[in-house]
Formats: sequence, structure tokens, C-alpha cells
Amino acid sequence: MASRLTQSDFSSVEHDRPESGGGPDELFVELFAKSNRPVFSWILTLVGKESVAEEIYQETCLALWRSFSEYDRSRDFTRWACGVALNQVRQYRRRVSRDSLLFDDETVTRIAASQQGYRELIDLRREALATCLERLPREDQSLVKECYQSDSTIKAGAERLGRPISSVYKALTRIQTTLFLCVDRILRLEDHHE
Repeated sequence: MASRLTQSDFSSVEHDRPESGGGPDELFVELFAKSNRPVFSWILTLVGKESVAEEIYQETCLALWRSFSEYDRSRDFTRWACGVALNQVRQYRRRVSRDSLLFDDETVTRIAASQQGYRELIDLRREALATCLERLPREDQSLVKECYQSDSTIKAGAERLGRPISSVYKALTRIQTTLFLCVDRILRLEDHHE
């Protein structure tokens, strides 16, 4: 349950509160001391869990202290404080709802398994591609290296080889088809062996 707060409880956050005309505001401490239990009860009623209510209560205390200069003294303080508390509850629920968009354990497990299978397939395809590249004729291997180096373009590769770009594109299309069929064949063979 919430404990009764005193002026000294707020002295560490006094610099965060807008100035209300000078000095510590004893009126706030007096009004809050009368309202702290109803405010905590109100929060607990809204959230239903004491640990969550305590967290929101602390946030509410700071919000009340910081916004006390906006309090209309002709209104009931407890009602005003409960309105501030309601806003804090709403903020908390928005935070939690954003966090609750995280997947449950079963979904995370399924995603992880799917990703593991995907990574294994990528690794198998990469290994098969390396094997298929080695099987290409030397001229085709050189063309692939010239055109697909990390800092090269197909146009630059064609220029270095002294070949027309159109013939390089045709050759690369043929090589890509050959590699695709080779990788597919190797993967199918591995599927049959398992």
C-alpha cells in the first residue's frame, strides 16, 4: 500500500517542477498527504496488480508534483490527482501494448526454426554454387570473376576483357542458367540421399 509522502520526499525532484511563485509549496504536500491513499487505490483498481500500481503511483507522484502549478485550486485535489493518475495508467498501457507486440514463446520458437532451416538452405546453395563454379570451363570462370568482383561492373569487366558488352551479357545469361540448373541438380540429389 502507498505510504504517506512528505515535503522531503519531493525535495529531490523540486528542480523538475515548474516554478509556482517561489519556495516549496506546502499546499501541495498538505493536499497530497490527504489524497495519496485514494490515488493509489484508484490506480490499483484500474490495473489490478499491486506491483504495477506501485510503479504507476510513483510516476503519478512525479507528474502531480511537476504539474501542480496547473492545478485549479477551486477543484477537488483528489479528483484532479486521480485524473493525472488515469493519464499515467493510459501511458503505461500504451507502453505495455507496444511491448506486448513481441511474439509469444511458441511463435519465437517457430520463427527460429524456420530461420535455421532457411540458413541451412542458403549454406547448401552456397556450397553447391561453389562446386558448380569449379565445374565451369576456365573461360566462363574468368568471365564470372571479371564481371562479379566486389568492386566491378559488367561493363568494366567487358572492357577489361576487350569484348562487346552485348556478348558478355549473352555469355553471363548462359552461365547463370548453367549454374542455376547445376545447383538445382545438386540440391535434388542431396534431398534424395537423405
